[in-house]
Amino acid sequence: MKKNDTPVVMQAEVEENYQYFLEAVEHEGYLFGAYLNEDEYEYEYCHRDIEEAQGVLKQMITDYLVEHHPGKFLIFIDWCVHVMSVEYARKHHETERTIRYCTVPQAKAEED
Repeated sequence: MKKNDTPVVMQAEVEENYQYFLEAVEHEGYLFGAYLNEDEYEYEYCHRDIEEAQGVLKQMITDYLVEHHPGKFLIFIDWCVHVMSVEYARKHHETERTIRYCTVPQAKAEED
């Protein structure tokens, strides 16, 4: 598991949501997840802290998906960190542009 080395105000919440993601994504048929919903935290933290935590969580999840499920999931942030399968995105009418832009790519080959 690759973790972000930069501490954030909401580190415990980031770790907790990352664990929820890990538990969910490895179940057969995982299609969609919403993590670090700003509505759950906006009375305890400022929006800057929430956005920072969402960015850290997004990077942690992206790193995981690149390694374990490249090209199979989209990830993006608005009111939470959304993770969804490409099939789910198409079925729920995400635009092809969004799918192309947000799909987690395959890891780049290391150059010699």
